[in-house]
Amino acid sequence: MDKIFTTVHHPKGFDPLPWFGMKDTKIFTAVGHPFGFIGLHFYDLRGGKFYNAVTHPDGYSEFPWYEIRGVKVYTTLYHPDGLQYLPWYEIRYSR
Repeated sequence: MDKIFTTVHHPKGFDPLPWFGMKDTKIFTAVGHPFGFIGLHFYDLRGGKFYNAVTHPDGYSEFPWYEIRGVKVYTTLYHPDGLQYLPWYEIRYSR
């Protein structure tokens, strides 16, 4: 499972533990996330963008909250905190 970590640009700062795990097109919370590991996916990955899943605490969203560029993840205009120009997350792909 690929791991997603916060960067120093995230509002909560860098965390050495992964906040999310990504398997296929589902993104789950991980041990480092403030909610911990829940077992339900929070986001659906479609076309390099994260969309809130129905199991997300804020509910389903038809607009993407995050966008992947390379191995970095950025907020979009639709994120509650708006578009940020520095990456909030970094993906570390498993081999």
